[in-house]
Amino acid sequence: MEGNRMDYSARAVLRIVKPISEVFEAVVNPVKLCHYFTDYASGRLEPNRIVQWRFDEYESTPKVQVIEVIPEEKIVFLWPGSGVEGMVTMRFEAENDSTKLSIVEEGLGMGVDGFERSRGQTFGWTFMLCCLKAYMEYGINLRKSGMGDIREVDQGPYCQ
Repeated sequence: MEGNRMDYSARAVLRIVKPISEVFEAVVNPVKLCHYFTDYASGRLEPNRIVQWRFDEYESTPKVQVIEVIPEEKIVFLWPGSGVEGMVTMRFEAENDSTKLSIVEEGLGMGVDGFERSRGQTFGWTFMLCCLKAYMEYGINLRKSGMGDIREVDQGPYCQ
């Protein structure tokens, strides 16, 4: 923090009623990831790897630099999701029959621009968590629901 200025971050958390192993796999596995979050993912989230994601509705293809992966515990990556390179930390915690997934994106900047990026990324990560919950618990792809049938299909245009 510099004077009254602060570097903003985005935070989101949600409980998913599935075992931690299944929730973790849904985040690192590119085929599963594109059934609720991306339209395309070039590879598995693994340490020291750069993967590319595609979001058709934003005409965006960000590169994700994976920094750290601790199975069923934590994933850390850098990505330009908000227009600046933010550091995302995902933490997985087992809670009885469910998993609490917390996401924090740091480095979103200061002032009004940082605040706006923080607000947008908080919305985005909250939406991602809601989509993950719908996919994991009910087999629904919320991102595609406006384009026809909301029930998942085994093979389809979601992953290329």
